[in-house]
Amino acid sequence: FLFVGTGYEKETAQRLIDNIRKYLFNYNRLHGKKYNVSVSSGYILTSHSKQISISDLINHADQQMYLEKKSKVKNIIKP
Repeated sequence: FLFVGTGYEKETAQRLIDNIRKYLFNYNRLHGKKYNVSVSSGYILTSHSKQISISDLINHADQQMYLEKKSKVKNIIKP
């Protein structure tokens, strides 16, 4: 999914992501399914003074998300 916000600083964006992860951690712990629900995220912060297209912003955040996703896959222990 895509979330677009205004007025965010790095700490605010990271806190939002951390809150989503905490929610999912508790969900996984309480529901005891055979799998865990997780999230990978990517974001970009910019100012109104920079002329960057919406498409470029989305692409940058998407690249960040896939870098995080790749790092998680490397850390999964295969049976």
